[in-house]
Amino acid sequence: MGKRLVTAPLAVVLFVIAGAVLFAVPAAAQAPAAAQAPPAPAPDSAPEKAQLEAFLASQRDPLGRKCEKLALENVGDRFAVACGSAGLWILRRDAVGGFVLLRCDDFGGPVVGLFVRDGTIWAELVRTEARPVSLGAESGSSRSFPVDAPAEPGGKPSVPAPRTAPPPELHAAAVRREGRVVKLLLGEVEIDLGRRDGVRFGENIELSVLTTEQVGEEHAVERNVVAIGEVTTLSPGFARVRLGVGERVPLGALARIVAEEPTATRVGPPRLGGLWEVGFMVRPFVALNDLGGGVLLDGSVGYRFEGDFHLEAAVQPLAYGTGSDKPSITPVAAYLKASYDLPLFEAGFGVGGETVYDTDFGTDPGSGTLFVQQLRFGAVDGLKLDMMSRVVLFESEFRFSGFVGNGQVPVGQRSWMLLRGGGGTSGFGFGELGVRVLLKGNGDRGSVFFTGTLGGLAVFETQTYTCKEPTFEFECTQTVTYAGPMLGAGAEWRL
Repeated sequence: MGKRLVTAPLAVVLFVIAGAVLFAVPAAAQAPAAAQAPPAPAPDSAPEKAQLEAFLASQRDPLGRKCEKLALENVGDRFAVACGSAGLWILRRDAVGGFVLLRCDDFGGPVVGLFVRDGTIWAELVRTEARPVSLGAESGSSRSFPVDAPAEPGGKPSVPAPRTAPPPELHAAAVRREGRVVKLLLGEVEIDLGRRDGVRFGENIELSVLTTEQVGEEHAVERNVVAIGEVTTLSPGFARVRLGVGERVPLGALARIVAEEPTATRVGPPRLGGLWEVGFMVRPFVALNDLGGGVLLDGSVGYRFEGDFHLEAAVQPLAYGTGSDKPSITPVAAYLKASYDLPLFEAGFGVGGETVYDTDFGTDPGSGTLFVQQLRFGAVDGLKLDMMSRVVLFESEFRFSGFVGNGQVPVGQRSWMLLRGGGGTSGFGFGELGVRVLLKGNGDRGSVFFTGTLGGLAVFETQTYTCKEPTFEFECTQTVTYAGPMLGAGAEWRL
């Protein structure tokens, strides 16, 4: 009986110890795992989400598109936002807890998602692909035929649900709204937008470049419109856009369809710099009074700098006249001129030499130092009045040597009416009416102009000779002149 009393409490104690061990082992096994598990990331607060949404709604990319937030990833204080057709936007936190737009990346298609792999953020894109469609004969196995809709339990045939049209956002993403200039042509540019991008014949295309400026801690992007031209040639993927006279577009410029009118102007086209100008005029004439004739030549080579500077070397004129019983005359003047050159104004000064054939009594013909002064009002290839006065240093004194003027009026898309005239003591005088036509290009490099004129010309010289009388001799003067109608033809090249 005593053994039973001792054994019973001992069994109770052993039972309690075993139960404690059974409960302690699972708890010990679960404790390390709970200690090693990382804490779950706390979700963004509602005010922060509202702040981000408000910031994105107030921003636009360089093309004026807003961000359609489809995905968001952040590393530290930087955020990557998938903005659909507006590309990928990179943001960061500023010092006061707000957001700053650092840049907008164009990946060539809508950015619809983001994911992280090996510590790198990847952007998911949607691209538009075109494939040829064959309209040949169908194979029997590929054809499908309509079937009747199954009847409903009440005996009425079920009506199929109407097919819904795709959302307008999907159609907009499939049509490119902006391309680039991929080739420069004479008076035209080629862009990588075509018929499948929504371009049509006769539509106006805006050609622009983007410039970036630092504004505080942010970058501001400004669109500068270079020209607006008209589509003249169209293919499925490309188009050619005609430029106006004097318009120049860089390779890679942005191109998009706009409703604005073309920027081409004939009265005051832009100034083109960084090019050479080479030209000449040939004007043969017939001397009616002496059964003779001759020619009046002009020639020039000039360079217009990118800055407001123009340098020109010219021979104006180089003339020749002869007759049946009088000596020949060869007036000539040449100069080198530098000028301050603006789109609608030019003022220049030059130095050279010329013959002096129209002299005072008792002074023999000769040559002197020539000084020229030029003023131009209006555009070089637009409406303009160009005047040049001449002063010559001859026989140790300055003399007014002459004047030459040139008026130009646009009369068509690629032509101008000309009125020229002038002359001087170098021994010539002329007047002519003509037309100038742009044969190739738009006034930029590679352009060719033709000029044709009709007018009159006089080449003259004051000659001194000895008159003899029975009792004495004295000097006499006479003016030898060859004058008559003339025809002119010339050409200009832009290099």
